[in-house]
Amino acid sequence: ITGIDVVQIADQAKSDLTSLATFIKDGLETLKESVANVGTFLNNVDDGIESVNFWGWQMKVLAACLFILPSFLIIGVGLVMLDLDVKPYQLALTYGIMPL
Repeated sequence: ITGIDVVQIADQAKSDLTSLATFIKDGLETLKESVANVGTFLNNVDDGIESVNFWGWQMKVLAACLFILPSFLIIGVGLVMLDLDVKPYQLALTYGIMPL
């Protein structure tokens, strides 16, 4: 009968578990610091956006134009598909919308 050194195996297991616990503890501390840094960064971004006044009247006009101008082009495509000749619309599109 060969003897198994149970004490040595127990000491190795204890050492391994201690290393694992230390690794997890260090990882959690790093994660906590990283989450705090991300939170600080997001707060700074919010402050920057508020200071720029991103949704001022200028941006609202620009956003409205991004919807209004393509709608004129869509109406024009529909008129061509229906084979309708609307002179005032063609003039408005040619001399008003397209130069923009």
